[in-house]
Amino acid sequence: MSALVGVIGGAGPAATARFSALLVARADARRDQDHVRTLVLNDAALPDRTAFLLGASDVSPAPRLAADARLLADAGCALLAMPCNTAHAFADDIRRAAGVPLVSMVDAAADACRGAGLRQVGVLATAGTVACGLYERALAARGIGCAYPDEALQARVTALIYDEAKAGRALDPCAVAYLCGTMAARGCDGVLLGCTELSCDLPAAGAALPVPVVDALAVLADRVIEAAGCRTRAGAAALPPVAAPAGAAPAPAAAARPDARRERARRAPASRRMAGREAPCAAS
Repeated sequence: MSALVGVIGGAGPAATARFSALLVARADARRDQDHVRTLVLNDAALPDRTAFLLGASDVSPAPRLAADARLLADAGCALLAMPCNTAHAFADDIRRAAGVPLVSMVDAAADACRGAGLRQVGVLATAGTVACGLYERALAARGIGCAYPDEALQARVTALIYDEAKAGRALDPCAVAYLCGTMAARGCDGVLLGCTELSCDLPAAGAALPVPVVDALAVLADRVIEAAGCRTRAGAAALPPVAAPAGAAPAPAAAARPDARRERARRAPASRRMAGREAPCAAS
């Protein structure tokens, strides 16, 4: 019997549902009892993490995240998982409140990048994740370079997350593939999906990915399955590279330096609209 895993969910709800599905799909199970036992708290009322980190809101999600962690620990959960990258900025608050381990999605994804042999990773994430440097620090600790989208491309990432995925709209199947192709053209030998909303679009994008892509949500599922005492199915969380469709790669351009990109994110208010809302594939 596996350890009971508490899932701090709701950020966002679709990503939480996807995480639960991944725990089932990626477990090496022959019967119900071989799967991970979970207790999912789908707290969709969590304050927006990025808005707080960028100073656009004075409502911190930390107290509610800590309360959710305590609730799950008190219910008997031996460890916690949180399928939200940006919320890991508050990981220390959660660990202190719960008194049980929190499996780090950030560390797991950075380990997967190292395991895939990547040297320069393009990180697609919320502006909040970018601003607090979660993946920059984790990748640097493993000797891996980190690149973020420039300001215009980050606006497209933000719009895809907030105006499409979180708004419940069907995502263009080309969207994630386009973003990955752009980062590849800018010198990245791999891409890390550092937002779980983007992870929800990955299956549709899989056939057109031009570089290896590490899906932080799938990596977290694997790490949780193992931490709970179960086994994962054979297969890597980093997808194999697939040739990009003809003409899909954008023109190369220098990626913004992490420190400069974070500074711009701190100064600018959180934007939830992208200029020129053409379909992502229109640039191909």
